[in-house]
Amino acid sequence: MKGKIVSIIPLVLVMAAIILMMLPTSAYLAFSDAPEDRVNPDDRIIVFYPYFSGTLYGFAKFAPPITAYLSVILVLLHCVGVVIKKRLRKAALVISHACAVLAVFSLLSLLRHPLLPACIALLLSVSALLYAVRKRTV
Repeated sequence: MKGKIVSIIPLVLVMAAIILMMLPTSAYLAFSDAPEDRVNPDDRIIVFYPYFSGTLYGFAKFAPPITAYLSVILVLLHCVGVVIKKRLRKAALVISHACAVLAVFSLLSLLRHPLLPACIALLLSVSALLYAVRKRTV
């Protein structure tokens, strides 16, 4: 029973992080009308996007979209890992740690509005720790 709970909690945390990543206010881009507006950050135009938006990738914010795509891959690996257990655990562990690190990078690049990126980083970091505990205990 304890092993099942330890294996389900990381999946729930990653799915909660994916739901937060789908919110349209989870990441943003700041635009300015003129070059002199770059000095004063209050004059910028801020447009919000979800983590899954290709617009972020197009404007060189690579960490949020890659975090989102790796999180989906992690959920798929977890679902397939129920059938093929031992082969996919190491891949899930590596991807969960990569998601946690990229979520922290996303948080650092989105410091102006840090609430949702901080929640996403926290959920993915706890999930990575639980994947490491699961790997060690099973």
